[in-house]
Amino acid sequence: MADKNSTISGGWEQQWDGLVVAAKNEREVTIITYPGTQYRTFMDSFETAFPGIKVQQTGGNASAIVPKVIQERQAGIYTPDVLISSVGTPFSLKPAGAIEPVRPLIFRGDVLDDKVWRDGFEAGFLDIEKRWMYAPTFNKNMGLWINTDQVGADEITTIKDLLKPKWKGKIISLDPRTVGVAWNVLDMQRSAGVEFVRQLYGEQEVVLVRDLRQGTEFMVKGQYSIGIGAPNAEAFVDFEAQGLGKNLKPLEIDGGTFLISTSIPYLFNRAPHPNAAKLFINWFLTKEAQTTWAKLTGQNSRRIDGVPPGDPRYLPTAGKKYPTIANEAQLAEEVQLQAFTKTVIK
Repeated sequence: MADKNSTISGGWEQQWDGLVVAAKNEREVTIITYPGTQYRTFMDSFETAFPGIKVQQTGGNASAIVPKVIQERQAGIYTPDVLISSVGTPFSLKPAGAIEPVRPLIFRGDVLDDKVWRDGFEAGFLDIEKRWMYAPTFNKNMGLWINTDQVGADEITTIKDLLKPKWKGKIISLDPRTVGVAWNVLDMQRSAGVEFVRQLYGEQEVVLVRDLRQGTEFMVKGQYSIGIGAPNAEAFVDFEAQGLGKNLKPLEIDGGTFLISTSIPYLFNRAPHPNAAKLFINWFLTKEAQTTWAKLTGQNSRRIDGVPPGDPRYLPTAGKKYPTIANEAQLAEEVQLQAFTKTVIK
């Protein structure tokens, strides 16, 4: 690995120019993202920045991505180069040898510079080794939403209010039994306890969905009064652009609000376009790319060198302490919660 200080002080530009040439020789890069038109638009900006490199982009949910990729690899098929996903996803891919550390790839001086990142560059790593998962974005996640046409302003002031009989059958939730979704429920459990989780998912007839966009759409259409993890902030962007969902409101209450980083670039093992993948990952962390990403997705970049907020509503309130949920150290806690919800949900 190149020395960080020497890389920052200069000399990386020549390496960058050589990487651009090598990536253009590969002609394309295959990237898996979340579902949503904004991600295709972002890939278009990469193609504009590097003419001659085409992005083959597909959108999908982690619950569908992981088994498909593992199945393909068992058959000797190695198609994708890069995955942009959450913290939970790679821990199903890592044991299968499907991903590689990204830290050795990152070399741009304007990316490694501590001054351009909130809390410094290294703070972006969410894994214990600080090699596998680098989070350039973070949002205040308000995982509890209400339809203001159906829920009064003061009807839910604590998460225990979700147990009121009037909300039975009127709550939709992303399925906490699936990879990368239980973070919302983990925050609730920490605040209100395991018995609260048992009552909520065992007695309140909560409707479960696994598709982020579907859960968002159900709330936008007014089919449910309360959403846990739905609307999903990224999927909600498309509906907001159409003027929909104006009656939906996130609640910033204990047990329903935490900091989370979701857009983490991962490198697949045996990537068919390794140079283009390396180029994309480094570019993704630049000021230029982070500005575009924030604008399109509504996510807030950790860069503090002039990147405008993606959505000021999801910036942490100054002076307020928030739990940070999604990182490797807390993954075991999420796995335990997933196992518990499987015994509760029938």
